[in-house]
Amino acid sequence: MLTRPMPTSRASRPRFVRINTLKSTEDEVINSFIQEGWHIQTLGNKRIPEDEKYNNFLQIVSSLSEREFIKDIHIPNLLIFPGNMEFYNLELYHTGSILLQDKASCMSAFLLDAPQGSTVLDMCAAPGMKTTHIAATLGNTGTVYAIEKHPGRFDSLCQIVQQAGASCVKPILGSSLDFTHKELPDVEYIIVDPTCSGSGMTNRKELFSDTDDVSKARLEKLAGFQCAILRHAMQNFPKVKRIVYSTCSLCPEENEAVVDEVLKSIPPNFKAVVPSNGTQWMKRGLNSYDHGSFGLYARPDEDMTNGFFVAVFERTENEYVLKEPIDLTQANVVKQDLNKKKKRKDKKITDVENASAPEAINPAFERMKRAMGNFNAAVENGSISELNGDTEKVSESSKKAKKRKLIEEQEKCDQLNGDFISLGESSSKKKKKRHSAIDNDTNASENIDEGILKKKKKEKKKKKSKEVSEIDEQQEEANSYCILDSTKSSPLEEISKKKKKKKKINSE
Repeated sequence: MLTRPMPTSRASRPRFVRINTLKSTEDEVINSFIQEGWHIQTLGNKRIPEDEKYNNFLQIVSSLSEREFIKDIHIPNLLIFPGNMEFYNLELYHTGSILLQDKASCMSAFLLDAPQGSTVLDMCAAPGMKTTHIAATLGNTGTVYAIEKHPGRFDSLCQIVQQAGASCVKPILGSSLDFTHKELPDVEYIIVDPTCSGSGMTNRKELFSDTDDVSKARLEKLAGFQCAILRHAMQNFPKVKRIVYSTCSLCPEENEAVVDEVLKSIPPNFKAVVPSNGTQWMKRGLNSYDHGSFGLYARPDEDMTNGFFVAVFERTENEYVLKEPIDLTQANVVKQDLNKKKKRKDKKITDVENASAPEAINPAFERMKRAMGNFNAAVENGSISELNGDTEKVSESSKKAKKRKLIEEQEKCDQLNGDFISLGESSSKKKKKRHSAIDNDTNASENIDEGILKKKKKEKKKKKSKEVSEIDEQQEEANSYCILDSTKSSPLEEISKKKKKKKKINSE
């Protein structure tokens, strides 16, 4: 249902003047008015409750006579004059020492409360009153990015910024939706004062169209844009600490409803708050909305200002981290522990794949390595070395008999080797590891064989080279046998035993 704005009238409205502290001090401006014959009113020194204090203040404001003014009790450097006061002929106005700005409009920069040296973004900056107010609170330190997409309003913005002496302001012609932390990386504070219905402006002649349907459609369109730009501010500037959302509207559809919609549609990185310097303001939003009590209203018929709505948001990411430091630490520890275990597991698998033989068969592997070393050394010297290290020169007369025995032993070894491989197939994991080791050893032995053959072609006769090659093949099979089962004797060991036995029989 469409909510109509409250009727407003400018007849009883006072005039508000903000002292531009970039050009003059409060004392200088007040003394200048006093010298012109003006009198300043005060509340006195009575200690009374805040609500009564504000009511007394409003009574004084409403009864200001000619040549009387008073300082505002909420906004610093804000003076209030009778409604019929004209300022356009004053030197203070032409020099930029005072600016005509409604009290309600001053609430945005006041509640933003950005410290000096901060980087601030005004996403809808024209005509520039809020922008220059921010610059004044910063004391012209830091940076204020002022974005305006309409060229005509952008020109007005630049003129007001220059007149106010706001040298820290950097006007930008463009749409705020086109800018993120990539273009403006250091933004810490943001004011979002988007286009609205203006239903709170007391000098607005037409607030709505003739029919409720058109007015409702317009509000829906405005609210859609307001949600989009506020959401953009929250999601695209990771360093931002505080955001102020404001409208000069009295329609909840543009105010409380927008706040609820945005906070529901984004991660819980922001929360609505009432900052400490806003607690004295008594007018709050509607409780029928989830975050209505966090909104602050200025109402023309109650506060003698333009109608205005302000909501303040603060980032809460760090707060969530601090709430559960133990749980987060434990989670990180568990995660790191799992990563370490995974790395150890991966390293073991890699070691098994790259090793010549698995750790489980290290004894046999060492025996094989020693045998290969002795064998190669024997070949270099022109003799054949057995696994036990004893050297026996091969005579020409016994070569044929030795060859037949080696062939028989090789056949036995092949049969045994096949049996072990068949048994290994029952365990897939062991099979993969052992076969990987066997393949590596076989490849290594084959490489050695090629080197040996090349040397023997040059150094030995063709017949002896062929014999060495055959013995090498027997050695390779023996090595494989040793790797498969370290508990059994290798074929070469069996050959050695048989040789000794045969010698013994012959000697007898």
